[in-house]
Amino acid sequence: MINYCKTCGKKLRYLNTIQCRECYLQSRKANISKTFCAVCGKEFQCRPSRINKQERICCSKECSSILRNKRTTRECAHCGKKFTGLYAEVQRGGAKYCCKECYYADNRIEKVCPICKKPFIVSKSLSNRTYCSVPCKGIGQRRGNKTLLAAIRSTSRYYEWRKKVYEKYLFRCAECGAKITNKKRPHAHHIISLANLLTQYNINTLEQALYDERIWDIDNGILYCKQCHILHHSNLKLKMWLPGWPRWLGWLEIDL
Repeated sequence: MINYCKTCGKKLRYLNTIQCRECYLQSRKANISKTFCAVCGKEFQCRPSRINKQERICCSKECSSILRNKRTTRECAHCGKKFTGLYAEVQRGGAKYCCKECYYADNRIEKVCPICKKPFIVSKSLSNRTYCSVPCKGIGQRRGNKTLLAAIRSTSRYYEWRKKVYEKYLFRCAECGAKITNKKRPHAHHIISLANLLTQYNINTLEQALYDERIWDIDNGILYCKQCHILHHSNLKLKMWLPGWPRWLGWLEIDL
């Protein structure tokens, strides 16, 4: 199959082309129009598409740099104070505020978390945000089927208490003395269980638990590795790991 130029009828080398190179260059020259530079007023040539989109309003890089660094007088959208802004930012729709305080005052709102009752600030683009943090979001989304114990363990204060227990025992298991690693996950255990503390101090809501310092006593916490924690809750008297056995036979209950 032979392809020909649609302008001059010349035989083309490639099948996916419409015009030869000479006709293509002539068509580009025919479509060039003239306009005036926005800085120096000099007349220059440019394609009409770039003039209509205002992509080319300067005749050279020097004039473009001058226009980009040019400052114009603006009025603050929040306080009404006059200030100078860059011409390039004005063209992009920016330079609306005189300072960061005015920008924050006009684009941020204050809300109150329905879980912890703490005020927090969000931007207007995130005005549909309801909770102040991820733990509060988890409590609010699953509040209908979540117990008080699970709600307490989802709060940021519980994470802080757990971290302090880790640091108190220097990331070593209090039972076997093993260094906590990725394979031996740290488990912060309550010496007096959290359920007994809630019953003892008559705590029925999450707000009461968050502000009661007796719940967050560091001396009531002890650090176990995962295996020792399992042994503690299953009342095993001796732990034994048999090499080569299947993992589901790894822990045995042996009465001495």
